[in-house]
Amino acid sequence: GDSSLSHPPFEGVEMKIKKKDRKGKKIGVALGKAEVTADCSAEEAAAWYFDFCSRERMNIDREAGNIARLEIQNGEERINEKLVVSVRKFPVMIKNREYVNRLIWRRNDKTSMSVGVWPSDKIIDYGSAMSLVKGEAKAIFKATNIKNANGKSRCKLELLQYAGAGGHIPTSLVNIKIPNTLKVLHDIVSTFQCDEDVDKTELESLAKIIKTEHQEYDPEEEEAIRKGKELYIKCMEDENFDEIESLDDRVKMKLVHVDGESLVTGVATTVVDARVEECAAYEFYFDSREFKRKAKDYYITEIHIEHVNQHTFYFFARRKLHKLLSNRQDKSKIIWKKEKDGKVLVDISDTNHQHGSHLMNPGSINISNHSVWVFKPLKDIGEVPQTAVTFTTKCNLNGSIPPSVMNWIAPNYLSAVSGMRKRFDRSKEIDATKRLQ
Repeated sequence: GDSSLSHPPFEGVEMKIKKKDRKGKKIGVALGKAEVTADCSAEEAAAWYFDFCSRERMNIDREAGNIARLEIQNGEERINEKLVVSVRKFPVMIKNREYVNRLIWRRNDKTSMSVGVWPSDKIIDYGSAMSLVKGEAKAIFKATNIKNANGKSRCKLELLQYAGAGGHIPTSLVNIKIPNTLKVLHDIVSTFQCDEDVDKTELESLAKIIKTEHQEYDPEEEEAIRKGKELYIKCMEDENFDEIESLDDRVKMKLVHVDGESLVTGVATTVVDARVEECAAYEFYFDSREFKRKAKDYYITEIHIEHVNQHTFYFFARRKLHKLLSNRQDKSKIIWKKEKDGKVLVDISDTNHQHGSHLMNPGSINISNHSVWVFKPLKDIGEVPQTAVTFTTKCNLNGSIPPSVMNWIAPNYLSAVSGMRKRFDRSKEIDATKRLQ
């Protein structure tokens, strides 16, 4: 049969499907494969998968509109084995399918667990007549623990799924049913996900590095920081600018024509209730789950990252800026550096490095970008640290862009500053301190 990589409908889960036993536009057998990483141990994941009729899985099944989900017990089962039944709802004019299976779990080695799913010929008495077609399902679920430097449990999940429809059904229906079957991995991830804890640990670790660990910079990195600082200073000193409306009244935005260039440079400033190292870590940590979850807010549809050292990485992104515009793509080199006066700079510049070159799409327009974040320490308010944040960005989107569209893009692009401010907001504590003065 033909093999095709589907567009995964469930975020973070890689899926492939293969269709076999074709009969015109109908399919009799389909194979599915899915992989993902979960915030739990292999043992926890295997137990979740084996617990066929847990409250959570029963709720998921009801929401999907399925007819029945049962565990059959006769008192003779081994502790690692159970007989289960699922009656799946199919569209009008196609009979519902019954799947009767035996589940068996086992430990493969010290790091991994498996659960096997195998069809059973057991006849099930539902208490009333149902017109069903018996389907055939086979699966191997494997969970493998991953070493984690931060001590948090993580494991890799793999699922191989065989689905026999008990006859031939439309290909379009197979394209829906197989991903929905593989969705069980997404359900496990959702159950155990602890994105905030993982991001918090990583951000604290990076902030500590920025604050305490000496960094060595090569000439190319030093030059990038110098140019970033130069752009920042020019924008701060230029008195010819146009203010633009900000959606956040605590963030100021303006447009500057640096050195009289026709290409405009956007500048956004605010004060954040956090230390400079925390702010810099938050901006530099592109691997964060929060950033990947919110990437679409910055028009990003695809991301690839290659780390060089503790203070430098390469970044590739493809963006859909507006429905009226062609896709954009860019490759950047991102560097942070802490200055002697306590300021921290993060420079984002174009790069010709080979990273991401194979991802460049001839149908997308290349962006030219130079952005710099500057984090300057201010006096604390009570016990709340304060940092002056300035984001300066000069971006050539290339192509013909209507002014109305550009006016819409600019404030939204600069709104990353507002996102940072809200992320660390401690207004209640500051107000309480001021009331005591």
